[in-house]
Amino acid sequence: MVFEGLTYGSYTITETKAPSGYVPAAPIQITIDDSNTYRPDHIVAVSEAIKNQHTQLTVIKWDDSGVETLNGAIFRIKNADGKYVIANGEDGAYIFSGFSDSDDGATRFVTENSGSFSLEYLPMGSYTLEEIKAPDGFIILTGSVDFSIQNEKTSVSINNTRIRSTLRLVKS
Repeated sequence: MVFEGLTYGSYTITETKAPSGYVPAAPIQITIDDSNTYRPDHIVAVSEAIKNQHTQLTVIKWDDSGVETLNGAIFRIKNADGKYVIANGEDGAYIFSGFSDSDDGATRFVTENSGSFSLEYLPMGSYTLEEIKAPDGFIILTGSVDFSIQNEKTSVSINNTRIRSTLRLVKS
């Protein structure tokens, strides 16, 4: 990238939009003065690499006490436009690949032995997490969980209530 016609002074180079699935790179500070414009071509090189970090969502499923993680929960994710997330992967590790207009095309995200799943490269924005199957012995969430991807790493924790019943013995 080239910026021409800059006068002496301090400048901040800020990425205003990152590629889909990445967060914007950190701003870079540069000063143009006599110490760095001695070259005949008057080019000032930025020595810092501009690096974009990809996004990573981690969803962790807990029991109602928040002590035990739960595997076997199944979720789907919807963006703010109502489109469902499609991803490739298995064993709790997924990589974003697109959106579907239909929930039939949505990826089913499954919490594995760690009680979690991760989804990388999800574009920044607002999303809704819907539980479509609770782990065995637990009550399915009746509502959805809203979250947003605004940083490199996002974590969402969800608790489920254990199914409890009462047993009454009657002696005759």
